[in-house]
Amino acid sequence: MNVECTCNSISVKDVFCASLRLIKLWSFNRGVYGAKFGFLGGGSWAIFLAYIMNNKVEKEAIIAGVTSLSEAAHRLTLTFFSEASRWPWPQPIVLKSEGIENQHVPSQQP
Repeated sequence: MNVECTCNSISVKDVFCASLRLIKLWSFNRGVYGAKFGFLGGGSWAIFLAYIMNNKVEKEAIIAGVTSLSEAAHRLTLTFFSEASRWPWPQPIVLKSEGIENQHVPSQQP
């Protein structure tokens, strides 16, 4: 079975899904997965990754020059963790800012 891919056959959607699997596996293995435990769950990780893809990276740059899906997913996952480490918590992650300017987001601080 040939696991190598050409850049033309790698889709951004496939890279997103593979990267999300890596992030979920990482969080599960470190015990920081699951909303019922106070951590981000699967949907939250997906929204955060979608935010990073839409606002912090050029989608074409993710797959430019890679030879496999795993290489592209690795590249996106590194970008994700780099951005996540600098995120100004507890600021919410917003995919679409349209119409939220007038809404008050309650502060998490006492």
